[in-house]
Amino acid sequence: LDELKQRWLDIELELSIYKEVYYKIKSTEDLFSALEDDSISLSTMKVSKFYYGSIKSKIDEWDQKLSKISETVDMVLIVQRKWIYLENIFMAAGDISKQLPKEHLTFLSVNTEFKDMMGHAFSHPQVTKLCCGDLDLLRKASQMDNNLEEIQKKLDFYIETKRRAFPRFYFVSDDDLLEILGKDPLQVPKYVKKCFKMPQTTN
Repeated sequence: LDELKQRWLDIELELSIYKEVYYKIKSTEDLFSALEDDSISLSTMKVSKFYYGSIKSKIDEWDQKLSKISETVDMVLIVQRKWIYLENIFMAAGDISKQLPKEHLTFLSVNTEFKDMMGHAFSHPQVTKLCCGDLDLLRKASQMDNNLEEIQKKLDFYIETKRRAFPRFYFVSDDDLLEILGKDPLQVPKYVKKCFKMPQTTN
């Protein structure tokens, strides 16, 4: 158990710079491998004859810590994936912020929270302290996930209303459609061939 405790003092969350101003999780392969190995070790300890008293309490404590680390990192990865997709939409130059002003403001708030959270993680990457300390990363990430999910739903609804108004948009991917709806009209011609077979230019 002491070896396990010492090992987790040295395990850090691996992050990298993203778009020069953000940080994101780079890899979790070694982290999840360690989580799996040590969870098995703790399970083995729980069936030993020494699983009682103060030893039992310490084993249970580390079992809970590893569980929270796993849950927290999983949630941050979910948030990161959603954030990356929406950041490319709401932080890019375009008209989407005018079409979805409420969602744009919500995303700006989440964007700031995510940037601050990952900046803190980059400065303090020791994963046990990061996930099990006073920061309550799991709660923060869960709230961000809820907000991003709501933004995505409104974005999907917005896209669907545009397709119902002009069914040819069903032939265009979500990303291309957002380009059409949010960019300069001069950028539209390159997508026209996906909606129509014949036209090559627009007036």
